[in-house]
Amino acid sequence: MKNIFKTFICVVLGVLLMLTAVACNNNQGGENPLPGNYSRPSNPNINNEFTATSNTLVAYFSKTNTTKGVAETIQELTDADIFEIERKEPYPNSYTPTTEVAKEEKDNNARPELATYLPDEVIAQYDTIILGFPIWWHTAPMAVLSFLNYYDVSGKTIYTFCTSGTSPITESTVDVRNNAIGATVVEGRRFTGSNDSNIESWLDGLGLIKTPEQPEVPETPVESTESLTYELNGNAYTVTGVTENVDNIVIPATYNGLAVTTIGESAFAYSRHNEDIYSVTIPDSVTTIERNAFYNRDEMTTVNIGQNSQLTTIGNNAFSGNHSLTSIYIPSTVMSIGDSAFNNDGAINFTVAQANSVYRSENGHLIERATNTLIRGGQNGEVPSGITAIAQAAFRNSTNITELVIPVSVTVIGNYFIASSSIVTVNYMGTEEDWNAIAKSASMWNYGNRDVELIYKTQSKVLVVYFSAQNHTETVANYIAIATGGELFELVPVNPYLSADLNYTNQSSRVYQEYLNESLRDTELVSYTVENWETYDTVFIGYPIWWGVAAWLVNNFIKNNDFTFK
Repeated sequence: MKNIFKTFICVVLGVLLMLTAVACNNNQGGENPLPGNYSRPSNPNINNEFTATSNTLVAYFSKTNTTKGVAETIQELTDADIFEIERKEPYPNSYTPTTEVAKEEKDNNARPELATYLPDEVIAQYDTIILGFPIWWHTAPMAVLSFLNYYDVSGKTIYTFCTSGTSPITESTVDVRNNAIGATVVEGRRFTGSNDSNIESWLDGLGLIKTPEQPEVPETPVESTESLTYELNGNAYTVTGVTENVDNIVIPATYNGLAVTTIGESAFAYSRHNEDIYSVTIPDSVTTIERNAFYNRDEMTTVNIGQNSQLTTIGNNAFSGNHSLTSIYIPSTVMSIGDSAFNNDGAINFTVAQANSVYRSENGHLIERATNTLIRGGQNGEVPSGITAIAQAAFRNSTNITELVIPVSVTVIGNYFIASSSIVTVNYMGTEEDWNAIAKSASMWNYGNRDVELIYKTQSKVLVVYFSAQNHTETVANYIAIATGGELFELVPVNPYLSADLNYTNQSSRVYQEYLNESLRDTELVSYTVENWETYDTVFIGYPIWWGVAAWLVNNFIKNNDFTFK
């Protein structure tokens, strides 16, 4: 393992991580409890400019920026604060010396001092800490335990995550628990990099994904629309329409001292009361939007529903025919969405509150939780894996999608599900036999979709892309191509790497200088284009490992090709 360039051959679909190898030894995790003689550093460097803007903190340690990338992805998805755990005396630059120092610290149960600490009063404001690190010698680096020992984390929930090519997170969780006194430690996941598709699903399962900010709707709007009409129903009012031409409707929370709780049937449908309505602001007091309330408002672009909305019911066809509506927020209180509520809304994306127990959104699609039914499609052409039913007219009149991917999990497809849409190709991820077993009717293709191309998932067409510095990766690439019947595509740099360029022990060598300076890694390739690229559905990417990451010239190939549906 000492000579990475010469002996470490890797063909993978992701980037393997530095220091993975240190997990393969006789040392074990779970052997580093809180030291009995632990005391805080005498003169720590406190970052007094750091302020808490959330109740969640992403704290991470990263040696090669892999964990940093995952942490930043988590921060972006959760809108949490973020803090990097850094050792006061940095670990060596080179691989082997770092592993030696890490092992010595582990063996001695050391707690190295950190470069920076957060003020105690800042840490006190966090209820949740998402703690990330690479796996070194079966566990977290000792600097991570230094972070935990320094603070009072009692009463907090700590979710762990790690980055590693192969090493599990389990043993490190024991050490985290033993050093996070009084905290609830929840074992998390191992990720391979910041583009790992499992990050979002993990956070979603924990309920930590941020909900996009929705416009605040004042309880007593000062600019509510004066020409609205009302009907008294018991102790509350129903909005029934508007008597003047008003472009932007603002419904008040109260009228004549009573709550406004309902938007009535067909209240703003067609051009019944005025020619154009471009937006409507719905107060938190409204619990029901009745059938056809905004039916066929083709020009309406904006529906403002606040995060504290008490809305429970959206009636049949309530927003049907809103072709210009690009997004809508479904609050946690909505328990019923009627048939065709968003029919023909071909440009819409949905965001459902995380706490909603009946509905959810994924990639902009509106999904019923209990039945895993995709009720109305958003602007993503891929039906999420696990969906079992696609509702009638789910993608009807969709204007921004040309290809639709349907997973083999789907067992029911409703009539005219892509009628009059821009979809010209349906890629089904199962066989023709699987497709024929799906419950559907002959009229499924009616209404302007009789010429749609249906493509079944048959035998994969494989492409093996590789860069080989010293012929090792080429050998493995050839083996994979033969075993899979795949075709080869070699990544050839315009300026080839010579033997002297690859001397990683020489700090003046080309590859060492590229390692030190990322701006030098933008290696031009002889060709980025694979003939008939669109016909391949499985791609192997092979490369040597350079300083714990993929040889960097593969990045340009990846950036210059569209991997959608592969």
